Amino acid sequence: MEKYYGLFPDSILPQVVEEIRDDPIRFEMNAKTGFWDKPNEMPLKGAEIFRVPWGHIRLIIDKCGANQEKALFYIKNAIKNNWSRAVLLTFLGTDLYERSNGGINNFDLSLPKEDGDLAKQMIKDPFRFDFLMLREEYDEKELKDALIGNIERFLLELGQGFAYLGKEYRLMLGEEEEFCDMLFYNTNAHAYVVIEVKTEKFKPADIGQLGTYVVAVDHTLKSSEDNKTIGLLICKDKSEVTARYALESSAQPMGISSFELSKLIPKDFQGSLPTIEEIESRIAGGNANNPTVNKRPFEVIKSRREAMGMTQRQLAELCGMPQSTIARFELGESYLNLRTFEKICSALGLRMRIEG
Repeated sequence: MEKYYGLFPDSILPQVVEEIRDDPIRFEMNAKTGFWDKPNEMPLKGAEIFRVPWGHIRLIIDKCGANQEKALFYIKNAIKNNWSRAVLLTFLGTDLYERSNGGINNFDLSLPKEDGDLAKQMIKDPFRFDFLMLREEYDEKELKDALIGNIERFLLELGQGFAYLGKEYRLMLGEEEEFCDMLFYNTNAHAYVVIEVKTEKFKPADIGQLGTYVVAVDHTLKSSEDNKTIGLLICKDKSEVTARYALESSAQPMGISSFELSKLIPKDFQGSLPTIEEIESRIAGGNANNPTVNKRPFEVIKSRREAMGMTQRQLAELCGMPQSTIARFELGESYLNLRTFEKICSALGLRMRIEG
């Protein structure tokens, strides 16, 4: 409570009932929702704090310390995006506040101010792809496949309003065809968003390629009701000077950000893991003539997880679910729905076969 008061001293009123009684027009609280009916007229700085659960507030206080601006950022986003406590904890852990409105872009020059402000909200620098598990010597195709394979987590990292339209999206340029890495539509900006992913350091030529895709989408997909298409290049590393010069040379609205990974499997470690075929053989009991000795699914999951040196908590974070779900399943105390089981198999590199 001392930390709470340090962050929002104005939110504690000794005689709050008297305040409401004295100004009934300005303070109208809805008896059903418990929210202020006129939040824009609330005189207290940080009054949004009354619109999030106490569990959210405790997490924000622990992470933000005495930084009121940072705390308000998470409170407003929790309200705006309807974040659960788990989602809030994820973004607190990935330092979303420090990464927001980052990256390098030319939106001030290429878009009207209001559209440019919305576009800046899409950019984070760096993007955190901690939900991916790749080998150390991953290539561009593996990274893109992994992002699409974890599309829910990828959309969460991109932010509110993104709708996924396709991977290797086909664009016709006259009689020629080109394929952009990923195509999205952002409902907040009312604009298509072309995303290109590069596993190498940024090169000026990348802007020419992305700009071509942006123009192609404008000509072939954009309607009169849509705003200008936006391009986003996500690369492994970049020189800020080179990136700024490259963006100034283009009239198309584009941004450049980097990305970070944390879960890379060493090459030699990967070689020591059982193959998918070996796992499937064990599931079948290693004996095609005796299918009755099959291992139970939770035993296979536990065996594979331990072989990869992964804890239950790491697997749960990778799949975006509570650790208790994994723990109860591995103990044989609960069953999983098909969607959850599929997520776990995907995270562990297992193929799932449904019969009957």
